Amino acid sequence: MTATTITDVERLFEALQALSRALAAGDIDAVLDAERPIVAAINRLPLSASGSAAVSDGERERLRATIGHARAALADCRRMGEAAGAMADAGAAFSHTYGRAGELTTPAAATTVQSRG
Repeated sequence: MTATTITDVERLFEALQALSRALAAGDIDAVLDAERPIVAAINRLPLSASGSAAVSDGERERLRATIGHARAALADCRRMGEAAGAMADAGAAFSHTYGRAGELTTPAAATTVQSRG
């Protein structure tokens, strides 16, 4: 691992922070836009440490801290995603309509998800 790996983990952390902010804001477009930088950052990370250069003590500590920040940002994203799901479920529980005969009905759940292609 080298300084490049540390930079790649920092990029992942920044991309996860952007996703967390987008989730907190409820900005669907920003959530979708956050996907590419996350994928790019993950794809730049080495899959194993075998054959990589030795890491100095200073780099090791910086890498450990940066990975810790990335893990915390991922946990934030998970919490935000779970909260968004809970809010959607709560909203769906209260979305009733009236049928042709005036009876209270619950609309069927959507079977598709809209997404940008």
